[in-house]
Formats: sequence, structure tokens, C-alpha cells
Amino acid sequence: MINGNKQLLRKNYKIIRSNIVDRYKKDQTIFEQIINNTFVKESKLILIYFSNQDEVDTKELINFFLSLHKLVALPKVIGKEIVFYYINSINDVKTGKFGIKEPITGSKVLDYSDSVCIVPGICF
Repeated sequence: MINGNKQLLRKNYKIIRSNIVDRYKKDQTIFEQIINNTFVKESKLILIYFSNQDEVDTKELINFFLSLHKLVALPKVIGKEIVFYYINSINDVKTGKFGIKEPITGSKVLDYSDSVCIVPGICF
């Protein structure tokens, strides 16, 4: 796909996403689907992003997984690389590169076995 088409698709779908009606209800449906997923239930480590205002809300998911004492890690941009770091609390973040919340504390994830990665996507 030509990069210009990708940018146009992203722009159009961001507009659509920002106009979603009943966002809370839809976020709750997604929350329920994720926490009831067999792979998620059985995984030891949850790799997840910290949502911005228009994305599916992941803050409730993060708190839920932490309450179950699962390991939770968020991505951080370091140079041209994305590295995951463990967090202990939803408050262990600050705004980083590209305006995305990133972990400020925690250890770098070195072992990705027994993990599930939840990633944002605007359109597929």
C-alpha cells in the first residue's frame, strides 16, 4: 500500500473513532471479551498499551490485571526501539514520545514467554 493511502485511511478512521456513540458501553463489552479470553486468563504477563482519549480504554484492564497479581508491562520508545517495562500501578506512567503514556519505573521485560500482547489498531 502506498504510504499516502495509509495516512488517509488512518485519518478517516480516527474521525470515525472519535464519533463513536455509547463509547463506555462498547469499552465494557471489549473489557469483558478480553478478561474472559482463555489465552489472557492463562497468561502470566500482559503486555498492554496505555490508551489515549479516543482509543478503547485500557486503564480498567490494567487495574484489573494488577488486582489479579498478573505481571503487567507497558511499551516505551527508546530511540527507534519499543521496549516493555513492568509497572506496579496505573500511576507508574508519564507522557513520553508521541504524547503516549509510558512507564517511568519498573524493570525491563526480558522474558516474553507466557505473555499476551494487547495492541491498538485503527483499521485492518
